[in-house]
Amino acid sequence: MTFINNEKPVHFICTRCGMCCKLIGQIKKSVEKYPVWMQEVINDFNEDIDENGVCVHLQEDNTCDIYDTRPLLCNIDAIYDKYHTYLYSRVEWYRQNTRHCNELIHLFGMDEKYLVDIKQYDKQLQEAALERARKKSQG
Repeated sequence: MTFINNEKPVHFICTRCGMCCKLIGQIKKSVEKYPVWMQEVINDFNEDIDENGVCVHLQEDNTCDIYDTRPLLCNIDAIYDKYHTYLYSRVEWYRQNTRHCNELIHLFGMDEKYLVDIKQYDKQLQEAALERARKKSQG
């Protein structure tokens, strides 16, 4: 989670569709199609994958049983911190990843309840700005 001036959190919006965990086997098999930095991250993923290509840590409710110690590949913020701070703002990184998530949800015909409205990030930023302004006016 990122904080704007250590006040209001701006965070990646995950709807727990589980597609990233369900596709890890396919991702590992096609590692060569990704940029070099991503190949490194994928190749460092050493968790077990079941016979369907699904990460064994994915639970029935689409949560991860090792979330607090999850690999780099599974951590949007850690990947940003390691590889992308010089390329994008964190919010733009979230937007890009959310677009990919939404594409997967459509591609695999998942329930639309898992889709994320990209504008929610703008709302988070606006709320943070309003909070800063409110605090400033209170002096």
